[in-house]
Amino acid sequence: MSDESNYGVSSGPSDRMKQEIGEIVVAHANCDPALAALMQQLTKTNDQTNLVLIQQLKLKGSSMADFISAVVDKTDHVDPAIRDRILKVITQYRKLSTYRNEIAHWQWNPCEPGVEAALLRNTLAKKPTESEKTYSLQDLRSISFGLHQVFGVVGSISTIIAANPPSQMSNQIMSALDAMFDKIKSAISDIPEPSAEEQP
Repeated sequence: MSDESNYGVSSGPSDRMKQEIGEIVVAHANCDPALAALMQQLTKTNDQTNLVLIQQLKLKGSSMADFISAVVDKTDHVDPAIRDRILKVITQYRKLSTYRNEIAHWQWNPCEPGVEAALLRNTLAKKPTESEKTYSLQDLRSISFGLHQVFGVVGSISTIIAANPPSQMSNQIMSALDAMFDKIKSAISDIPEPSAEEQP
């Protein structure tokens, strides 16, 4: 009997980059429930109505972001400072979604030996040579962190809107959240990658 665990296909960038690509896909998908919760707070609907809206309108992450952008200026129960933060985080989400779509749907070349970077190309584009770029492992880590940050900020904003605290308290909460993410980003960027001998 053959051992199927000994078989596999190897393509694309390094294993460490593939791991980070997977993290980007997971982090991007995790933003969907947070966006749905924010949409619910802005529309003041209950859980069931919000779910019906999402299902019947076939809303995904990008279309929920469009919906949020369209209704946020028309709500009178959201603090202006929080409204600005919503628009800012939705802009960040859209940009990161564009990266995620390239990373998930374009074609990856292998890494050069000893290099944690690889060429990414859309071979089906009208001008394939103009639809290519190189991503490094650090680029991928920044994108995945950004998506985790979007998740945290959107979730926090939803909670703030639901609690309806005084404006000054809302600003303090958002400032503390920003400071926390700045510290996390700094800590992550300073961690050296483990050597091959240290990996399990």
